[in-house]
This record gives sequence, C-alpha cells and structure tokens, in this order.
Amino acid sequence: FCTNCGQKIQGDSAKFCVSCGTPVPGKTSGQPHVPAAQGPPQAPPGTFMVQLPQNVVSGQTMQVPVPAGYPQAGQMAVFRVPDGAKPLSYVYAPLPQPAYPPQGGYPQGGYPQGGYAQGGYAQGGYAQ
Repeated sequence: FCTNCGQKIQGDSAKFCVSCGTPVPGKTSGQPHVPAAQGPPQAPPGTFMVQLPQNVVSGQTMQVPVPAGYPQAGQMAVFRVPDGAKPLSYVYAPLPQPAYPPQGGYPQGGYPQGGYAQGGYAQGGYAQ
C-alpha cells in the first residue's frame, strides 16, 4: 500500500503509486522512501480533495459537504466523478459559492434578489 495515500500498489514491479505518484519504497533507489513531513497534497485554488466511495462509477454525480477549514464549510458541493476515477481514490471537487455576504458586505442596494424587503417579513411575512 502507498505510504502517502494508502492506495494499493499495483504489481510487485511498480516503482510509483498510480494514484498519487509517490515512489514505492525500495523500488526507485537503494534507499527506502521516507515521505516528507507535510500534510496531504494541496488542492488547486477553488477546489478541495474528496475520497471517492467504494461503489463509485465514472460520470456519477456526487454531493459532498465541504470540510472544515474552508469558508464554505458545511455547504454541499456537487460534482461529476471524472472519467477513469477509481473507487477509494482522491479527486478534486469544486468549492461552491459562499452562502454568506462577501467580506465588506453587499454593494449599495442591499441583498441580492431583494432579500429581506422582497418576500420577507416586510411584505406580509411572519406576523399579519
């Protein structure tokens, strides 16, 4: 199994993990591979890493919660499983748009689509 991502190494002669590219210990040089003291690979901007479930198929649409550490934490991200992705491998999912106002608030004119004043409490909302 890969020392970096945990994926099963394919075959006895494999020199690199097919999932993450980490060299297989003892296969690329006389020295065993010691992973660098760093966290998991960084996701490209606007994405986060998702481990696919065992029963996933290419092209399937998935919905997963955004993990802690992102402004969108807890929101649901929807993405399509890339072609060729294998069960239990890692893929990058796009981050959804934040569900709260941007830093500094909304521009003059208030909330998008009218927000509170259009359809909210001000127009026959809660207490009539």
